[in-house]
Amino acid sequence: MKLIYFYPKTDNAPANLARELYSAIKIQKDLDLCISLYPCNDLYPMGSCSLIDLLFHSNDFIGVHMTTSPFFAPIKRFLLHLIAVLKGTPIILNYHGDIRIETMNQLKNKNWVNFLKYIPSYLFVSRFLKNAEKVIVNSYNMKSLVERKYNVSNVCVIPNAIDDFWFSKSKSKIHLEGCPSIFYHGRLSYEKGVDLLIKGLAKSKRSDAILYISGIGDQLDYLKSIAAEEGISDNVKFLGKITNDELKMYLSSVDLAIYPSRYEPFSLAILEAFATLNGIVFYSNKAGINDFVNNMNFELKSFEPTVDEIANIIRSHYSAEEVDHIVSMQKKFAKFFTWDSVSAQYIQVYNELKKNK
Repeated sequence: MKLIYFYPKTDNAPANLARELYSAIKIQKDLDLCISLYPCNDLYPMGSCSLIDLLFHSNDFIGVHMTTSPFFAPIKRFLLHLIAVLKGTPIILNYHGDIRIETMNQLKNKNWVNFLKYIPSYLFVSRFLKNAEKVIVNSYNMKSLVERKYNVSNVCVIPNAIDDFWFSKSKSKIHLEGCPSIFYHGRLSYEKGVDLLIKGLAKSKRSDAILYISGIGDQLDYLKSIAAEEGISDNVKFLGKITNDELKMYLSSVDLAIYPSRYEPFSLAILEAFATLNGIVFYSNKAGINDFVNNMNFELKSFEPTVDEIANIIRSHYSAEEVDHIVSMQKKFAKFFTWDSVSAQYIQVYNELKKNK
């Protein structure tokens, strides 16, 4: 039996996760079915399939794994989803973030083009979810949201994962200015709360602190203007998009990291920081990863994403012993989220689908 696996080629976090997940799944010994990639892939040409295969040979497939969130547009992802529905082929659907929340975030980011592109998906997302045999979300917070908002009951939680790269020591460190040196990496958009971080730095009155921000996004110019208005332009360094090797060097070198998201279904950035940082990672309690921290009884440093809370964090002091203990807990927690363990959970979902065929 075969499973069609949507293998995206775009460069964004959900697409990168889908490709990493496939690499982990295909080496699992418990995998007892053939995975066919769609669209046709140059890296795996013998393991690819076309829409024609699903259209005329649907009985050969136990299901379709839509590895990125649904999107209503004339693109390959939507066409695959549509044909699977028309042929009655079971769909496993990854729902990485709520489309309706993301649509409104595009409005808050003043990204009018993306806002208009999202509207059809905003209207049809409930139907997408209800058409799926299984909806996979990456946090318990997202599970509650989907069940409550869309009246969908077939939801299971499988977290995101990171590879061994983040657990290995960085080849070198960077000498950074700032006492403390503070780091953030991720998209620069409204939901990420980076504006709160800059304002919190200003309110802390720590003139010796330097904030390093890695990432790109719609709010870049706006964030620079906030730093200028607050009179701390010299204390905020915008690094742009950097390589993973550079990112790991920064994470290994800074004193602390702060992730102030207003909304975050999971947060790979926080997980990467847990695995790599030699200082404390402070993260928003709105991030889905906090569900796992609480459920697994880890005591890590979450906070309410407000300017005052961030200012207090920047002003706070911890002994070397406290820092060492928290860092060891961060790394221990991150070890639970490797691709080996997470891919095994996906194979369980595949096996359930195979039994029901």
